[in-house]
Amino acid sequence: MARDYLASARAGQPAGFSYLGPVFRYRSGRKSEFLQAGIESFGRQDRPRQMPRCWRWRLQAAGAFGIKDVEIRTGDVALFNTLIDALELYPVWRRR
Repeated sequence: MARDYLASARAGQPAGFSYLGPVFRYRSGRKSEFLQAGIESFGRQDRPRQMPRCWRWRLQAAGAFGIKDVEIRTGDVALFNTLIDALELYPVWRRR
């Protein structure tokens, strides 16, 4: 998705994409083919407002299809840092 976006005429402009389809990936002890859905958001400057919307859309989509066993993964380090900030941990714990 990222490569296609960067190669497009819209690169650098806010854009959103969604996808749903089978993927094939080695996963020890689990099926190698599975259905994967996702949403991607590029070029937006209002990330603190966009992230909760993205999570809500993911959960709503799963619910619309009756999926109860949902596994959500993110590769967004900024989201992890936002979570750590929200926990209001002592500085020594934050570093860990």
